[in-house]
Amino acid sequence: MRCVLLLSLLLTASANSDDVSFVRDVRPILSDRCFHCHGPDAATREADLRLDNEASAKADRDGQFVINTEHPEDSELLNHFVV
Repeated sequence: MRCVLLLSLLLTASANSDDVSFVRDVRPILSDRCFHCHGPDAATREADLRLDNEASAKADRDGQFVINTEHPEDSELLNHFVV
């Protein structure tokens, strides 16, 4: 649950500030929780979703965004952990 709260704060801050860095602030959290299934290893990756790559993590996926910098509360990443 702490990861969800931290990600929420970081995503909200990233929408309002240039002080949040994906590589420095967000990627380490994703690395701990998500890279096994959504990291650089193509053999274990699910759903062709890479969260180790900022462009992929923020990409438009048929109108859905894993990380939505415009509306962080709509980020699918948060829905995945909260629901």
